[in-house]
Amino acid sequence: MARLTVNVPREVVDGLRRELLAAHAERAAALRRALDAYLATHERLDEVHGALVELQDLHEALAQLGWAPAREPRAVAVTAHPEVLADALRAVGTPDLLLRAERSAR
Repeated sequence: MARLTVNVPREVVDGLRRELLAAHAERAAALRRALDAYLATHERLDEVHGALVELQDLHEALAQLGWAPAREPRAVAVTAHPEVLADALRAVGTPDLLLRAERSAR
């Protein structure tokens, strides 16, 4: 499973956390819909598995940032699935952090 580490400056941590929490809530709702559909039809179990994997990826990123804002945010290195990081960093307006991490990973 691919992972990428991004050094997140303290001024970006809270925004990144908010984006990851919103994505987590969205995927949790998608999991619920997938489970309801599977229970009704016993088809498309792959959608349940896909939602679980995505939810776990988001959970791992949030666990590193902390689920609640810190009194004084600090810079943190987050290692997560590249797509999770890309989507969240784009949403907070800092896709350059991802580019730097990708370059240093080469």
